[in-house]
Amino acid sequence: MEEVTQLTFRRAETLLSTVTMRWIRVRRGQQQSGGDDSNNYQAGRDIVQCGVSASEARTIALDVYNANFLTLSGVAEQVARDRAERITQDFLEKLQERDPGGLASMQDPDMLRTVFTAQEGFACSGEEDLAKALVDILVDRAAQKERDLKTLVLNEAISVLPKLTAGQRNGVTACFLIRYTRYVGEFDLDSFYAYIEQWGSVLDIESTRRADYQHVQSAGAGLLTTFSSFDVEDAFAEAARGFFTEGFTSEQVPDDLREFLDDPEIFMPCLRDGDKIQVNGRSVAEISELEIKKGLPTQALLNLSRLGMMTHEEIRKDLVARVVGLGPFLDHWKSSGLSNFELTTAGIAIGHAYYRHVTGVSNAPLDSWLYTD
Repeated sequence: MEEVTQLTFRRAETLLSTVTMRWIRVRRGQQQSGGDDSNNYQAGRDIVQCGVSASEARTIALDVYNANFLTLSGVAEQVARDRAERITQDFLEKLQERDPGGLASMQDPDMLRTVFTAQEGFACSGEEDLAKALVDILVDRAAQKERDLKTLVLNEAISVLPKLTAGQRNGVTACFLIRYTRYVGEFDLDSFYAYIEQWGSVLDIESTRRADYQHVQSAGAGLLTTFSSFDVEDAFAEAARGFFTEGFTSEQVPDDLREFLDDPEIFMPCLRDGDKIQVNGRSVAEISELEIKKGLPTQALLNLSRLGMMTHEEIRKDLVARVVGLGPFLDHWKSSGLSNFELTTAGIAIGHAYYRHVTGVSNAPLDSWLYTD
């Protein structure tokens, strides 16, 4: 392994030395022209261009792969090479689309090692969902300028991902969605359930065997616990409280809150019963934020929001009735290790990558999960 690593960096160093520093001396008034992947300059002094083009980045990445991947034969060799070339091309295309400046990361030995890890994982797997997740995480990794917590987490996520089956990756994603996210879209039932329906592709966790999550734990994506059983119904009662209440009447509002009955920021018509009202907050977190914003006593609105809350059984029935395929998932959650499973930072990065694909959400950076309490 040490010889392979040394070969990787010697090869990368040789390649980078030929492409990362180009000195161009031109005179004022000179005219330049060039073809594809060329850069034209006009200036009255020396110009230093540091970096790599997309084609050079591709050459670097594939040369590192060819120098370090196992030597195979026949069809297996070609299949592996095709997959490596494909994920490299997909990565560079998406990087140019989202962050062209990220091409400079291909001068970083740590980034080259991470790209090779992704190439190696997909070359051996070929699974479509894996390729998409690896590419997304690679693009995020290329944006890292410093070797900080996020850099290390993304590196680890790329290493862990290929070690999991499709069902296990779905389990990690489902865990992320249930435990670590909350809905922030339009405050109406149809929009909320349309959001939940997007989860369909990851609700098939295939297995209820605890061994699956023991393996996910050994791979480094999560941790099985014995003391923190977590029901899906509990998760919705907290992260989507405003959607699972049957409301209360104005007469049930405590005296110290009655003066706010006409404030639409605090109270709104109940989503499930137009003759009643409810607290204007999608989740427990939003309700707590609303208390602070309005200067209300701590827990005042939270306690009130418990009035009319649906029971666990009612929440379950409502979810199953509205979302196709959710019933089996809820059964699997209870009978598998998922109810006792927490994600590591690498697992959160994996779940976050799939979350973006499943929901289309693009404005929720991984930092929100890594750098907040």
